[in-house]
Amino acid sequence: MPMNVVFFNDIQIIGGGEVWVLRMAGALSARGHQVSIVCPYRSQLFRAGLEAGVDLYGFADGPNQPFHEPLYHFLQDRKVDVVYCTVLGRFCEAQALGRLVRRLNANRADSTAILILKTGLPPMRGLSADYYGFGAPPEVRRLHVVSAENQKRFLQWQGGGEDVARFVTVMREGVDLSRFRRDGFERHQTRAEWQVEPDQLLIANTSRIQPAKGQEYLILAAPQVIRQRPHTRFILAGAGGYQPRLEDLCEQLKLQDHVTFAGHLPDVRPLLAASDIFCHPSLEDGLPNSVGEAMAMALPVVASRVGGIPEIITHEHNGLLVAPRNVEELTAALVRMADDPGLRARLGAQAAKDVHRHLDFENQVIRWEAAVAEELAQFRKQDHEVVAPSVYRPEIAYPVLFLMTHLRTGGEESEVAVLARHLNRNRFPLAVASAWAINEPSPAVDTLRRLEVPVDTACHHIPAEPEKAGYLAGKIRQEKIRLLVACQNTQLAYEVMGRLRPDECVLIEHAGIVGEVGQIPKDRTAIHIGVSPAITREAARLFTDPTKAHFLPSMVDTELFDLASRGRLRSAFGFNGKRVVLFVGRMDVKKGIHHLLDAAKELLPEFPDLLFLVVGPHDGYQIDYAQNLLDRAQRELPEGRFLFTGSRNDVPLLMCAADIFALPSVGEGMSHVINEAGAAALPVIAFDDGAAGEQLAGGAAGILVTPGDLPEFVRGLRFLITDPQTAACLGKALQERVHQLYSAKVVGPQWETIFQKAGRGLTPVAHTPALRSRPDETFLAFPAEIQIETNTICNATCIMCPYQQVSKDLPKGRMDLSLYEKILTECARETTLRRIEPFLNNEPFTDPRIIDWIRLAKQKVPQAAVTITTNGSLLKPKDTDRLIHSGLDAIWFSFNGATKETYEKIMGLSFDTVKHNIDYLLSVKPNTLRVFTNMIDTVPMQGEVADNIRYWESRGVGSGVSPLVNRAGNVSNFERLNYQPISERPVRTCDLVFHKMYVGYNGDVLLCCMDWRRRVVLGNVRLQSLREIWNGTLYRRYRRFLEQGRSRELELCSVCTYIRS
Repeated sequence: MPMNVVFFNDIQIIGGGEVWVLRMAGALSARGHQVSIVCPYRSQLFRAGLEAGVDLYGFADGPNQPFHEPLYHFLQDRKVDVVYCTVLGRFCEAQALGRLVRRLNANRADSTAILILKTGLPPMRGLSADYYGFGAPPEVRRLHVVSAENQKRFLQWQGGGEDVARFVTVMREGVDLSRFRRDGFERHQTRAEWQVEPDQLLIANTSRIQPAKGQEYLILAAPQVIRQRPHTRFILAGAGGYQPRLEDLCEQLKLQDHVTFAGHLPDVRPLLAASDIFCHPSLEDGLPNSVGEAMAMALPVVASRVGGIPEIITHEHNGLLVAPRNVEELTAALVRMADDPGLRARLGAQAAKDVHRHLDFENQVIRWEAAVAEELAQFRKQDHEVVAPSVYRPEIAYPVLFLMTHLRTGGEESEVAVLARHLNRNRFPLAVASAWAINEPSPAVDTLRRLEVPVDTACHHIPAEPEKAGYLAGKIRQEKIRLLVACQNTQLAYEVMGRLRPDECVLIEHAGIVGEVGQIPKDRTAIHIGVSPAITREAARLFTDPTKAHFLPSMVDTELFDLASRGRLRSAFGFNGKRVVLFVGRMDVKKGIHHLLDAAKELLPEFPDLLFLVVGPHDGYQIDYAQNLLDRAQRELPEGRFLFTGSRNDVPLLMCAADIFALPSVGEGMSHVINEAGAAALPVIAFDDGAAGEQLAGGAAGILVTPGDLPEFVRGLRFLITDPQTAACLGKALQERVHQLYSAKVVGPQWETIFQKAGRGLTPVAHTPALRSRPDETFLAFPAEIQIETNTICNATCIMCPYQQVSKDLPKGRMDLSLYEKILTECARETTLRRIEPFLNNEPFTDPRIIDWIRLAKQKVPQAAVTITTNGSLLKPKDTDRLIHSGLDAIWFSFNGATKETYEKIMGLSFDTVKHNIDYLLSVKPNTLRVFTNMIDTVPMQGEVADNIRYWESRGVGSGVSPLVNRAGNVSNFERLNYQPISERPVRTCDLVFHKMYVGYNGDVLLCCMDWRRRVVLGNVRLQSLREIWNGTLYRRYRRFLEQGRSRELELCSVCTYIRS
């Protein structure tokens, strides 16, 4: 019997699971079922579904966007039988989708629907069993997992039992054997396209580029493989944010001629057919599709012994299995295969046979179809029997929230990342929130997310500090946070605590430097932690009870430092024959990298084998300093001997491979990197500042230098270089000190003791991490953002903009100051307003009053961010000098074109003039002013989008791209300019009318920025208040129609491509 199936997926990227959803949609449709996909409308799956012609619904992923109501109406309209959720953890899908299905069933007596959940991974740390459907109502029928190993992990996690074994069912995905077969591909042609010579051995990997997939270990093995088999090439096909770090690693290991990053390939089959070996060195996995596909193509596979991989690969029978993270074992397996063509042929042939026997996609589709149909039938005839086991909750807990000013490369971030590995997170569930965004990478945050520590960045989008405090107080109440640990700027935490009762949550201050101690009164501080004795002494003076001040040193996870692999690592990193001086930290003036550069200038001519390595990102507030260091190194030092690697997550490996660690910094508390160097037994030379003297035992475990004394610093480095025996003794002494005083095994329990002490008197909660949820469907009582048209003039002639045509037919004018002030006066009373932009379908700098009006908005409405969008042509330096003192929070430049020719063709403005104006702004702007560029993706821009983004991001400017929209039918040349897929019917709910208001120059409130011809006027601010209009009948009518999927009944929306792309 045909079923109506809706696949739900809540992830932005496209990986094996998302590809499987697309394949299932096609296969089930071919078997007579009605299939739809629901996913974020900005996701890669949404785009792929549009291109494939799949029935889609896309939802918005940001705050204040409708979710439940539009999704309910979509499911109702599709008469859904089965909702199949394929990604778990973004929010508690089991609860949210379960409620929607139950609501559907309340109105459908004889055609009720069910929900089935699916995960490709074992239980994720940080998620409770609720996320996986345990304890769910009858509509939640099964949890599908892709391997027996994953099923076993769930059974162990939830205490076993027959009910758990029935609920958690193995459902493999399978390989499409009609597509993945060795014949039908011209191997030599594909190799030629990838510039692989006939005699070269090609090793392929086709997985998402992310730490869990382990490509880093393949790259570390590559030098040894190449040394024994010089004609070896590696091609990594996949996309992911981890790629830049792997590219940096390849550059450091001089592998550019051997390793190619192919990016995401829509079709990996030609690459597999052209390859000789497939390598999948993942650290954790379910049952990866990429391995099954390679096996089907008769490729011999070397893979990690993790997850469900041993269920399809038997060592020595149809592939080779190695331990995860073991570079030596991985290298040996690859070299063995490289040297034995017979072995490759035998393993590859057997792999293809086994995949045909066990992983045929068609057979899996039939099994899936039968199992789901049976679940549906059972549910409909058994009067909705509950099948989900109850949740096993073993402990009570005191949830902990670390509040960071920023997420960057710093001591507090490193501390939390180490704590996440060693803390009893059943007793103290851990989460992190960040208050302000910063243009700076943070390896520690990547680590936290890999360890399933929730990282909340919602405050990045809330401009005013009181509103940030309100959001965080609400989060603490909702998630039952008991312990708030405030790091860096603690003022915000103090405001948060002022909104909470003392019995709800307690405040723990964590100070990394003495200057952070006295930022706030201590009446709400239960415990103060200082990372050095000096900080603790300073804090003790501020308490009536000095015992509230605790010393807790910066800790290091010594288990990450593999000294036994030093020789291999030196070879892998290309350090053989070199003496490596390592620095790790942000490129920040106080870190003293300029001193290191001065020392290198003197020592490099003296020691030809010396190499200086600076590991760490630019400081988001000191980009000029970082650029100056790069320029100086290039200008003053020998090429290739003073290197900047940027941010990396393999610092423990680098430290194990280096010879000397240097830290010429000032203004530190207790430096994590000194302790990390000690874990690697590295001899350390550091400025005698902060806690360095204590860490290095007054000079007995390292060399201490008077801060700023360059001759003394150079003498110390020279001593360590020329006396390796003493250097080794110093490194050993520091290593012993680290293991005794600063290791996570020593400091971690001290954190737990402090948490236990701070939690006394508070009510613990049942051990379950807070269930993340989508916000309820309640309208904002006032818009979160307001755009204001100060005049109706634009000086550009952009080819994708309707201004040139529309402006001929509409009245022109500019807003009165009295009306503008009326708007601001009302906005000043509204605490939920987050953003004011005095710009709407015009060029704001054609209005000579605009800078004064920006200043006025900031003065009258301090809780809101004030931003502007401009083409930049009229922003002359004299105006910029005024603008940067106006209080403007952010500025967006419309910049369409990476080349002068394209830009001027699209925008009709001077490329050189606009670029000069932006350059000047960047040179004088304060750190508080954020700068962005945006472009519209059109046919003329098609080949330049990536170049444009790369250029501006290299300048420290955030850069993005938006799809072309026909603006409610007003772009007359839309068909000629657009090359993106457009659906025939709406595929998402318009989000604009739910959080944003648009006010014209004459006071008219327009439906949205697409309404260039002002067809839908919802009220006028001269006659009504903004709040009255926002909550008025017309606004509510449009929102209701859009929520219910009835946009075709609205004249303006029915022709707009915004909701069809």
